[in-house]
Amino acid sequence: MRIVWASVRDLAHDLSATTQRALITGLAKHGHDVTFLGPGMNPEAIEGVEHLTLNITARQGRRSRAIADAVIARWPDLQAPDIVLVEWPLAKRMLRSGVLDGVPWMLVDRSPPADAGLLARLHWFVWRRAWRMARKASRGEEGPVGTVVSPAHARHVQAFTKLNDDQVVVLPAGVNLRRFIPGAERRSTERTLHLVYHGRLDRNRGVLVLPMLHQKAVNAGLEVTLTLIGEGDALPALTKMAKATDDIHVLGRLPQDELAHRLGTSHLGLLPMPEHRAWSLASPLKRSEYLASGMMVIGLDHEGHRLPEDVPFMHLFAKEDLHDGAIALLKQMAKDPSMYPDGKRAARHYAEAHLGWEHSVLALHEALEQRAAAKVPTTKAVPGVADEVPQAPHPVEEAQAGPAEVTSEVVPETKLEAVVEPAPEVEAAPVHVDEAEPRMRRKI
Repeated sequence: MRIVWASVRDLAHDLSATTQRALITGLAKHGHDVTFLGPGMNPEAIEGVEHLTLNITARQGRRSRAIADAVIARWPDLQAPDIVLVEWPLAKRMLRSGVLDGVPWMLVDRSPPADAGLLARLHWFVWRRAWRMARKASRGEEGPVGTVVSPAHARHVQAFTKLNDDQVVVLPAGVNLRRFIPGAERRSTERTLHLVYHGRLDRNRGVLVLPMLHQKAVNAGLEVTLTLIGEGDALPALTKMAKATDDIHVLGRLPQDELAHRLGTSHLGLLPMPEHRAWSLASPLKRSEYLASGMMVIGLDHEGHRLPEDVPFMHLFAKEDLHDGAIALLKQMAKDPSMYPDGKRAARHYAEAHLGWEHSVLALHEALEQRAAAKVPTTKAVPGVADEVPQAPHPVEEAQAGPAEVTSEVVPETKLEAVVEPAPEVEAAPVHVDEAEPRMRRKI
């Protein structure tokens, strides 16, 4: 089957593009012919995958629009696909351009919005609209409509789309079990415990509490180191904190092989992300990589961090108990040398049984087969517009209109002449959640 994947991720430079790389590699091994379009400079060499890079120079806030336009411009050069995977920031523009007419397609949602401020509200609006467009485009058809990362994520989507379980496919974050492996056993005489966090170093992810946790552990007489790996808006503050001690290391971004080595030679992985809607719906890639590396995990207790079963190597605490709980655990590990080796083996065994990418790849493969076999609607369905209203051959530039205003009116789907005030296009990167969400006002 010929698959085209339209993405906002740069396979070579985006930390979160590990997921896309793993899934397209797995699909190619299942015998599919995959074309991946996304921003970047030089194509990545992936067996069975044609990687088409898009030169994107748009500023923040217009990047998603620029990527969608670049995909649309390349569309005539592509061989006709059997099915298309569209990441949610690109859905509106691609659907309204007409390139998806008559072609089965599925929405890819690898991350709900997870940033802060006004962009968060706009991103949630775009995100919800993308799911509604996917639902309408497949109205009356059976089979999957889109993919999510966790059962909680699926429930959240179903709450407002009314899609059933078969239409929302859960693809949790996996891990490369051959790259992320436990390192050699440490000497029994070594007492230092090594803590590590890797991923986005953003303030809204709770990373600034980690140096404080390290300092409290030192004050309690424990020998610990803290390593922070990644990039983000908290990087300058963390770098400044690290200068005050020799036991905190801020490394910035690392190549995958070096990252795997660092994790494999550490004891505990950290999950400080707070209980916000974005993190509660997530399936953290870092959690899978921690466990495959044989690490025990310390973090905040919420649905996005929990595993489906109770396991001895996951130690999650309420926000107010994180520091005290973590220090109590570190003291216990310092007193009982067998605690870490036992936890290490259990974590790796769990990863081998449940977290390999093959599980998500197989689920996606089966979903694509089902969707491609379903009947394709013959007309284009656009949310908020009655079926008989004709579609413009070219999308109207969103920048000409202001953001949608909030209204509590609910307009039934009847034969109405509807005017929608579109919100400005926004950046494709995940943004932090804000509870308020703007909605559209219908002019009738």
